[in-house]
Amino acid sequence: MKKYFWLLLVIFNSSLIYSQSKITDLGPQGMELVYDMKFNEANDIFDKIIKLEPKNGYGYFLKSISYFWLYLKNPQDEVVGEKYKDILYKSIDIADEMLDRNENDIDAMFYLGGAYGNLGRYYAMNKSWWNAYWDGKKGKNYLKDVVEKNPKYYDAYLGLGIYHYYADVLPKFIKLFSFILGIEGDKELGFKELQLAISKSKNTKTEAMFFLGAIYTDIEKDYEKALPLFKEIFDKYPNNSIAGLALAKCYWKLGKYQLSEKQFRLMFDKFSSDKKVISYMNTYGYLLLEQGYYDEAINIFKKQIVIFPNQANSYDSLGDGYRKAGNIELAMEQYKKALRIDPGFKDSKEKLKELNLKK
Repeated sequence: MKKYFWLLLVIFNSSLIYSQSKITDLGPQGMELVYDMKFNEANDIFDKIIKLEPKNGYGYFLKSISYFWLYLKNPQDEVVGEKYKDILYKSIDIADEMLDRNENDIDAMFYLGGAYGNLGRYYAMNKSWWNAYWDGKKGKNYLKDVVEKNPKYYDAYLGLGIYHYYADVLPKFIKLFSFILGIEGDKELGFKELQLAISKSKNTKTEAMFFLGAIYTDIEKDYEKALPLFKEIFDKYPNNSIAGLALAKCYWKLGKYQLSEKQFRLMFDKFSSDKKVISYMNTYGYLLLEQGYYDEAINIFKKQIVIFPNQANSYDSLGDGYRKAGNIELAMEQYKKALRIDPGFKDSKEKLKELNLKK
C-alpha cells in the first residue's frame, strides 16, 4: 500500500508541475496577443489558464489587463466597462481566497494590488476621483507589501510607480484633502519605479512603457521622452492603434510633420473602423489647419462628416476649414448645418454671428 501511495504522490506532483508549467507558458503568449490587440485570441488563452488553475488568480488577473486595453480603445462602451469591473472583482475574490489559504502568498498580494490598482484607473477614467484614489491606495498597500517581502518582485513596481506619480499630481480639489486621506505622492519615485518595471520586470514591461509614455504626453508634455516608448511598442505590436496614435501625436508636437502625417494616414487607412482612431480625425484636421494645409484639412473634415453625419461638431469643423481657407460663404453654410442639427451648438452660433457682423 505504501508503494502505491508514493506512486500516487509522484503522479499528483507531476500533474501539478505540468499545470504550473503550462500556465507559465500560456500567460506570456496571451499578453503578446493583448498588446497586439487580438483580444478574442488572448481571452481564449486566459480562459484556458483559469480552467487549468481555477483557484489561482493568475488567469483572472491577465484577463483583466486584456479588458483594460479593450476598454481603453473605447471608454464609451459601458458593456465592456462593466465586464472589466466584473473581472477585476472576480480577480480580487480569487486572490483573497489564496491569501486565506496562505497569508504569505506573495503572488496573491500582487494580484490584489494589481486588481485594486486597475479599479482605481477605471474610476479615474470615469472621473470618479474618490473611488479612484481609495482603490488606488488599497492596491498600493498590497504592492508595497510585495516589494517589502521581495524587493526583486519587479512586476509590482508598475502599480507603485503609477500610484506614486498620479497621487502627486492630484486634481486640486482632492489635493486639499490628501493629508486627511493619507495619499502620499512622489513624482520622482514614481518615475524611478516605472523605469525599474521597464528594465527588470518579467511581465509588465510593455504596460510600464505605455503608462510612462502616457504620463510624458498627457501631463509632462515631454514628447521627446515619450516618442521612443510609443515607437518601440508600435514597432513590436503593429495592431496597437493606441500606441500608433500616440506616436503620431509625438511626431507632430516635435515638429516632425511629415512623419506625423505619414503615421496618421497609416492609422486612418489601417484602422478605418476603430472608434479611437476615428476620434482623432478631428484633431488631425486641426493640426493640418495650424500648418496651413487647408485643402488637406478640409478633406479630413469631409471624411468626418461621412462617418458622423449627425454630429454638429463635424460641420462646425468643416466650417472652420473653409473659413481658414478664405471661403466665408461655404464656412457660414457649414455653421448653419451644424445649428440645424443642434440649435444650441455654441461654437457655430458665435462664429456665424461674428461672420454676419463682418458682412
